Amino acid sequence: EYPGAQPMVEPDDVLPLASFEIPPQRSADGIPNPTDINFGDQIGLIGYDLYRHSLKPQDSLPVTLWWKALAPMDRDYVAFVHLVQPPDAVWAQLDRMPYAKPDNQLTPTSTWQVGAVIEDTYYVDIPPDMPPGIYDVTIGWYDKDSFERLPVNFDDADVLIARVRVEAK
Repeated sequence: EYPGAQPMVEPDDVLPLASFEIPPQRSADGIPNPTDINFGDQIGLIGYDLYRHSLKPQDSLPVTLWWKALAPMDRDYVAFVHLVQPPDAVWAQLDRMPYAKPDNQLTPTSTWQVGAVIEDTYYVDIPPDMPPGIYDVTIGWYDKDSFERLPVNFDDADVLIARVRVEAK
């Protein structure tokens, strides 16, 4: 590049030639995007899958999370999946207790056995007025009675698992 040189292609002149999906890594158990995130020494996130990375207003984003019970729990926690436009504007969310697959039965955390793996899918609805842009997909847990969050690395912040694009209608 030379000082003062102008780019030869303007951003509006770019034409995508193709798009393709890169399949997620899988654990030995077949769980996509294996990870090891510890929520308060109670619950572990061991994998996740997003079925879409590009959405429009009024779409629904399916997010499947694989949880593992790390300790006996004497209370019920609520999991959340939020779509956040940084720094902290939540535009779409689903907060609820887990439903275990394959039969989608309500499975409160107080009933989990240590070592149990819970596969749970969340369908986050995209509001009709959600502006186009890139959004962080964040997750976490909180106590259903006190609303106190389960910490990750001694912090009660959300955990970023992916980013999605919301396009114009």
